[in-house]
Amino acid sequence: FNILIASYASAGLLEEAWKIFHAMPGRNVVSWNTMVSANAQEGDFSRAKIFLARIPQHSLVAWNAMIGGFAREGRFLEAKRLFDAAKVRDVVIWNALIHAKAAVTGGIEDVESLFSRIPCWDVISWNEMLAAYTKHGSLNRAKAFFDTRMLQRDVFSWNTMAAAFARMVHQSGAAGKKFFERMPQHNTVSWNSIAQGLSENGLFDDAKSLFESMGDRDSVSMIQMAVTYARNGHPEQAQELFSRISPRTVAVWNALLWSYARNGHLSETLATFHRIPMMNRITCTVIIEMYGECGSLIDARKVFDRTPDPNIFSWNIMLAAYAHNGHSNEALVLSQRMKDSGATVVPDRVTYVILLHACSNLGALREGRMIHASVIASGMESNVVVATAIVNMYGKCGSMGDAKMVFDKMPAKDVICWNSMISAYALNGLGKSALDLYARMRHSCRGLKPNRITFVSLLSSCSAANSLREAVFYFQIMIHDCDIQPGAEHYHFLIDLLGRSGKVAEAEELINSMPFAPGCGAWMSLLAACERHSKVELGRRAADRVFEMEPKNALAYLMLGKIYVAAGMWDELLQLKKLMEDRGLKREP
Repeated sequence: FNILIASYASAGLLEEAWKIFHAMPGRNVVSWNTMVSANAQEGDFSRAKIFLARIPQHSLVAWNAMIGGFAREGRFLEAKRLFDAAKVRDVVIWNALIHAKAAVTGGIEDVESLFSRIPCWDVISWNEMLAAYTKHGSLNRAKAFFDTRMLQRDVFSWNTMAAAFARMVHQSGAAGKKFFERMPQHNTVSWNSIAQGLSENGLFDDAKSLFESMGDRDSVSMIQMAVTYARNGHPEQAQELFSRISPRTVAVWNALLWSYARNGHLSETLATFHRIPMMNRITCTVIIEMYGECGSLIDARKVFDRTPDPNIFSWNIMLAAYAHNGHSNEALVLSQRMKDSGATVVPDRVTYVILLHACSNLGALREGRMIHASVIASGMESNVVVATAIVNMYGKCGSMGDAKMVFDKMPAKDVICWNSMISAYALNGLGKSALDLYARMRHSCRGLKPNRITFVSLLSSCSAANSLREAVFYFQIMIHDCDIQPGAEHYHFLIDLLGRSGKVAEAEELINSMPFAPGCGAWMSLLAACERHSKVELGRRAADRVFEMEPKNALAYLMLGKIYVAAGMWDELLQLKKLMEDRGLKREP
């Protein structure tokens, strides 16, 4: 019976394993361990906890499996609770806790501290610490640890370093190749690591060549290459490779599903989804994300509600689907459900950024402050991405005092953070403060370069203050000092200011000098200036350009009509009215 249970469980067929387990005439510790391990492996922690609680006697194997399951999911707090409650702690439990800690937000120093407390290291302990360095992007520290400190190494150690070099192939391609050649032996994992690195860095031809030269390919190699084919627009080759993989485990199906969904092959994604004989959380999450990207929120929510034991990634995908499709209120309601349900899912920085974005869209200051309080309690306020989202939220909600307080407390600021604060000032009509903050950024952060968005905010501030002179000044700085080519949004502010200042001829000259085809917005801005300053011929030219792009732009007809009325050009007004009628427009100028 135990062998049968293990066979079904390893194939992901938990319901069949569960039925055999309950039909067993006698269960021993192996049976219980198998059920805990299988459910934890599949991410069904609710059922795994039930089995763990009912084991007749304490089983270190079951506790290790449970903590290991939480570790793989990055659920450090739950892994730590079990670790603290364990009656016996062996090196396996310590290794699982290091794995869990490395997966969550925080400094590598916390992982190092935990590693130093292990009473007796084994080769897996060393490998987990090495993997932690690579997960945190510390390639140099990983290399130093590998070369000088690791007392034990195995093929996994070498493969971990090979994978680290592969992921950063653009920065260290030559070093990665040299390290690969230095390895005492290459197994399938080694080859797969290098192939994956090449694929993830967009080196499709190199990945394909490496795959074709591999002598011994396993299912991982096949899945990896199939995903690479799909990612690079070759779904037929991807399908052909998938058809050769046996057995078709849930992981294989999920990889095929993901490859189609990520590349916009919607019909293939749905067809595959309906063919999958077994589904797990990953399956559902892929489909939720696809529906979210298509705006099919009802379908996305139906799948989400069927997702077994959703983790924080599943919740984030559903929250993002709501927030990014203009349903910010539903995102906040769903987040409250996550909090009230007693779920052990802990929000991460992505969760907070999504919810703060939702509050920004709604102007929901009260809810934004509550989320800010949760961020502080979680210890993530110092994270630059989260802090920037908080600044942006307060700015969009008009609470500039709070925005400034958060901004000033940030220990480190990148250009996106500075842009958010400058934009907040501009949005709230505090143009001088925006320009002063830009000057402060340039003075105090000499290594920080403004980008296109910085100048959008600056020009917006100049526009709000009706300051053409300053707008021209920053426009020139953008081009000559920062080597940034202006886009349509930058030209728009300058055209608008020239028009409002009565310099309509200069505005037209600027439009004609743009290094790309002017959009309708540029000509509409000029047309509005011509209406304001009664410039008939120039207004007619601007209107003609708008009509070429948008023949049914009713506002353009209305503005040109007002120009004719102001000039007493009644015949031209009648002709314009007839043109509107011919084009099916009923509104009269």
